[in-house]
Amino acid sequence: MKVGDLVVFSKAHHTRPGLDYTQSWLGLLVKIVMHEGYPHEYHILWGHGLTAYPSKWINRLSYKPFEVYSGSR
Repeated sequence: MKVGDLVVFSKAHHTRPGLDYTQSWLGLLVKIVMHEGYPHEYHILWGHGLTAYPSKWINRLSYKPFEVYSGSR
């Protein structure tokens, strides 16, 4: 993933109990903070329905929570 990519939550994420509502979310990856050569934080502007909001994800999950929907423009 790179800045500018459109991302969605991965199947590994939205199929977990209580997270099914994230299946239709679409986000714009606006920043990646690296730590010791690895992605540590993902800053994503999410859109779903009529709502949009920024979020910061710290990479502490045992699976990949996002996948690229469409490459950078």
